[in-house]
This record gives sequence, structure tokens and C-alpha cells, in this order.
Amino acid sequence: MIRSKTLLHQLVTQRAMTYSEFAEDYKLAAAVLFQRTNDPIYRGAVVAENSFTRWKGGDVSMPRRPAPRILEEMFKLKASELFGPCSDEQVPVLLAVPVLDESDLRMTARSARAHATDAAAQLLWTVT
Repeated sequence: MIRSKTLLHQLVTQRAMTYSEFAEDYKLAAAVLFQRTNDPIYRGAVVAENSFTRWKGGDVSMPRRPAPRILEEMFKLKASELFGPCSDEQVPVLLAVPVLDESDLRMTARSARAHATDAAAQLLWTVT
């Protein structure tokens, strides 16, 4: 069996993820983290195509915040594992790793939008 450079490479390759698909999942995972933590670093977080290419290629050290936590949310694995080597023992297990469910993410995005609307309305109420 041919080993990939990193576990992240193996996951992206196995799922045949394009940059566009990866970027959408990344953006949705960031929205989930923003809703959960209310940390502004996750608000509107995006991934550049050159970062995706470097990460997929495995020729990169641990990326800077907020990327590691967003990737952990996407793949439900620690960033240190994602950027570490992929062993032969991990490959069968990878098939069972949960993928972000699009309907759950859309529901979370709607909830985040509603929360933002409520917060803005409260702010307007206190200003007027």
C-alpha cells in the first residue's frame, strides 16, 4: 500500500475533495465554531487555495490559528494527527471518520444568523 504524506492528504484524496468543496466545508466549520465560542477569529474564516494545496501536499508545518481548530472541527481529528504521517493502520479507520453533515451545518448557519439578528436588535434597543 502506498502511504500518503499526511493524514490530511489521505482524507482529502480519499474523499476526492476539490478546493471548492474543501473551502465550503472549512467555512461552515468556522461558522460552527463561531456560534459555539463566539470567538471573532472564526467569523468569516476562509482558506486560500494555495493553503489547501500546501496542506494537501503535506509539505507544511502546523498552520496558524484559527486553521488547526477549524480543521479539527471538519475532520473530528486533532490537527497534530491531520498534519502527521498517515500509517497503514489508519487507512481502514479513515472510512469510518464522520464527515460534516451539510444539513446540520445549514441549520447551524441559520441559527447563527438568527442569533446575530437578535444581538443586533438588542443593540439597537439599548442605543435608542
